[in-house]
Amino acid sequence: MRGKSGKKVGIISRSGTLTYEAVWQCTTRGIGQTTCVGIGGDPIRGINFIDALDLFNRDGETDAIIMIGEIGGSGRRGRGRFYQAVR
Repeated sequence: MRGKSGKKVGIISRSGTLTYEAVWQCTTRGIGQTTCVGIGGDPIRGINFIDALDLFNRDGETDAIIMIGEIGGSGRRGRGRFYQAVR
């Protein structure tokens, strides 16, 4: 979905409710979205933040990424290292 700005973001979230909020906030401000990925916080893991970041990083349609998750923890440091490595 392209917004008025012509830019599109990818959204990665651990919270379903905050995913809806991020999509609504972007849409009402004219910012389109390429894909929204809900990774959840359940103990049975599927895709994680780094997997989703890698996919968005390789997607030529995504101009920016919104990450909604938990504050702190080792996952945050891993995401930071991944981002620095691909820049």
